[in-house]
Amino acid sequence: MTLENGQNLAHFKILRKLGEGGMGEVYLAEDQKLNRKVAIKILQAEFFDNPERKQRFIREAKTAAKISHPNVTAIYDLDTAVNEKTGQEISYIVMEYISGESLSTVLKEKTLNLSELLRIAGKIAAGLAAAHKLNIVHRDIKTDNIKIDDDGEPRILDFGLAKPLDLTTESGDPQATDTISKELTQEGKILGTVSYMSPEQARGQAIDSRSDIFSFGILLYRMFSGEYPFDGSDRVSILAKTLEARHTPVRQKNENLPAELERIIDKCLQKDPNDRYQDTRDLVVDLRTLRKQFDSGVSDSISGISEAISIPVKPTRLWRYLGIVAAFLMVAAVLIYMLRGQSGPKQQLQAKANALAILGFENKTGDSDLDWLQSGLPEILMTDLAQNGSINLISRNRVLDCLDDNDRSQPGLPDHQACMKAARSIGATRVLSGSFIRMGEQIRIDARVEDVESGKILIGEKAVGDSPLILVDSLTRKIAQALNLKEILANDRGVAELTSSSSEAYKEYILGMDQFSNLSFDEANKHFEKAIEIDSTFALPYMRIGMTYAMQGRGQKGVPYFTSARRFEHKLPVKDKSLLDIYCDIWLNADFDKAVSKMQSFVANYPHDKEARAVYALLLYSLVRDPQASIAQLDTVIMLDPHFFLAYSWYVEVYAKMGDYDQAIEYARKMKEYYPESVEASNTLADLYFAQFRLDEASFEYQAILDKYPENKTAIRAMMNIAILGKEFGEAEKYVEMLKEYFADDPYQMIEYYNRKANLCTWAGRFGDGLDMILKGCDYAMQIGDSTRIFNQKFAMSGYFEMLGQVDSALYYGKLASYYASQFQTLSYPIQVVSISRKDSANARSLFRDAVTNFKARTPKEIWTLVDRLEIIFNGYIDADTAALIRGYHSIVDDPDYRSTGDLQILGRLEVLTGKYREGIETLSPVISGKDETANGFVYLMARYYLGVACEALGDNKQAAEHYSEIMKYWSRPQIEMREINDARKRLDRLTG
Repeated sequence: MTLENGQNLAHFKILRKLGEGGMGEVYLAEDQKLNRKVAIKILQAEFFDNPERKQRFIREAKTAAKISHPNVTAIYDLDTAVNEKTGQEISYIVMEYISGESLSTVLKEKTLNLSELLRIAGKIAAGLAAAHKLNIVHRDIKTDNIKIDDDGEPRILDFGLAKPLDLTTESGDPQATDTISKELTQEGKILGTVSYMSPEQARGQAIDSRSDIFSFGILLYRMFSGEYPFDGSDRVSILAKTLEARHTPVRQKNENLPAELERIIDKCLQKDPNDRYQDTRDLVVDLRTLRKQFDSGVSDSISGISEAISIPVKPTRLWRYLGIVAAFLMVAAVLIYMLRGQSGPKQQLQAKANALAILGFENKTGDSDLDWLQSGLPEILMTDLAQNGSINLISRNRVLDCLDDNDRSQPGLPDHQACMKAARSIGATRVLSGSFIRMGEQIRIDARVEDVESGKILIGEKAVGDSPLILVDSLTRKIAQALNLKEILANDRGVAELTSSSSEAYKEYILGMDQFSNLSFDEANKHFEKAIEIDSTFALPYMRIGMTYAMQGRGQKGVPYFTSARRFEHKLPVKDKSLLDIYCDIWLNADFDKAVSKMQSFVANYPHDKEARAVYALLLYSLVRDPQASIAQLDTVIMLDPHFFLAYSWYVEVYAKMGDYDQAIEYARKMKEYYPESVEASNTLADLYFAQFRLDEASFEYQAILDKYPENKTAIRAMMNIAILGKEFGEAEKYVEMLKEYFADDPYQMIEYYNRKANLCTWAGRFGDGLDMILKGCDYAMQIGDSTRIFNQKFAMSGYFEMLGQVDSALYYGKLASYYASQFQTLSYPIQVVSISRKDSANARSLFRDAVTNFKARTPKEIWTLVDRLEIIFNGYIDADTAALIRGYHSIVDDPDYRSTGDLQILGRLEVLTGKYREGIETLSPVISGKDETANGFVYLMARYYLGVACEALGDNKQAAEHYSEIMKYWSRPQIEMREINDARKRLDRLTG
């Protein structure tokens, strides 16, 4: 020990040694001039007489003293003094003393939730960014060099040994190699440092701020997984992995982490500094955006987060909300009832024996604000009574679903006798119903249990109080005593423990569910948000908001809500907790295999839950890709509720996928009949006409929607496409501008707006303007921080450059897009790389292999055929095997679930280029006419070009000239010349003389 406790150094009194590093020892001391505690770092004794080391110590301290940031330890002074014990001159740095614990200790001894970890990580990055802005590199970022102060704020230590960039160690510098040598040989001192080294630092090469970013990536990996990304039994093996090995993706260590966090860490840990963040401020922005993404408006303390499925689609197309999903191993036997408009009595799924049906409660208060209790009280009672496993319950909603059509059509509350009849039809032996009245400031609930057959009142109970929730608890106990329901009496969990402690919050939830059931998501969310505002621990509205965003293709926006629902799931009844678990597997974890298995069990346990069974039908269709199995489930749902909106929506989807448009249209018309005010029902019918290329009928339906709902996004976009297909570009422009007019404040819609503008620019040959439009869409994607949208925009930019033949720019934006790829998007980039150039095929192969492994880890074997097809295409590009490429693309376009006009155009181009002219014409013709005709300018006109080449090769010069003329109509004077445009111009001149 160089200094002893109690001795003085200049005007500082040494209190105790705090630690030591590579060049100095650190002491806690008392500044006797200013009466404050400070940390003093002195140059180690062996360096005292080394002028070079001493000068370096002084120079670097002066450099670090320039940093002023709340998350960086401040440097107060730099001086020399004589050691009173030895008489030797000592160089020392006076630093701010931080009371607290190291991040290493905090991570070991405390459990921090994800939000808190992200907060800490973001502030550490901000401190680093402040240093990097001054061209200062820390060189030793690790958990031991981060202290969490008494206020919970992270502070970066040891900037006293930082280095200015202009003096950074150069490759071959003996000082650098000496450092590595010592780290490999000195026992017990350097392991942490080696574990945090960047590859260039390990090699003794020149380093800059990107080296700190790599070390920070290791720190992030440790914070969120508890492990090092590059670990080994000794220092040499650690360094070898750092230099050569690919780290295991952090979400394989902790599957509950968000995909965006995995992307950030992966970007930090790239071997090549050019592939990492180039500016630490960008890293800070990404971390802050991620945290805001699921903290904003939800909670300051969120325990976990994972990726939600986020694929932008039409609101009624729920199949695609799931993304790419897997086949399920077993289809449960179902009762089949085909609702095809036959006459005769309805069949119903029977309840278990001795069932109690819960009916409505009539509002006799005269206060319409209490109308919600008519449906709310039965819902709360159902929750309370469902705690008893021995009583068979039938919900009010199910009874209402089973009313005769004539009774359903009557205004107001259904007749009591009609409800009794419906309850009897599905196996109820007793019914619980009643009314509620005002008694001053209090409410009195009168409840009765009747025998269904005789109408005799078996039980009559009353409850009086202020809160409907407390009243229901009281009423439940009385009914439980009367029916001898011992389990309820023993458990005695009130409804506040199972849902919410606030009647107002529960009211808003019930009102929200009324809107949710009709897919009026925006209106539903207003109520759900109010419920959360009143009771921030109410799990159900969180879950429903998460679902609405997922169903609107805004999955990442829904992530924090699913996460908060999981945080408060202990307050949910068993049934709702099970359903939340399944929905999180679908929309949060993308674990479809688990979701289907759990849903199968759920439906077996709760066979009358129509929502769950409908989602099960959706999963069966998407996973098994067996439409008949899905239809059978939907038929069962219709037995439960002959008018269930979602079931009809999914009937339409399945029959359309099967190519049975007549049947799909029949169900769409039933939707409009049952829900005449539903814009979704109208859009569904219009979509079917559009899919069949019945454009006049589609236009009529869409226009009717816009006349009533001028801000309907689906109708606006459809009319835009219809105008483009009719080559009425002025009309299309009008609809594009409507998006901006109505949705200028919605960044998601502004992304759509600029993409549509880009397409119109493409049709006009204004390719430079088109690129600008997509870039503006990128800005909006970055603004909302949705990695899926960012990926889509940057990948669109890459594809645009590829079409223009600008390969380097295409690869550049493709690589940028890959940083944001999540889940199955990771399959796209390596295929694009090898389709453009085979120079980086080894790296692309590794990326593709990892993407396939990730895909197969999350999906059952039955859907692996998709990646098998993509693998054929990938290998075809690498091997320059055109036959394999044609085979692979054929396997894609021949499958109606994956067929796209873009892939048809690629396949047709390959066929034409290999001399398969007739096959190429057959493949490409649908792209420019008929139900597969595309509104995409690039796809349409490039298809025209290759059709022209094929026709010309077959001697049909007249048809070839027509195709070339069509190209020149739009691209005669393009902003950027393309090879195909020049060639089409020359060919047309030659053919027309």
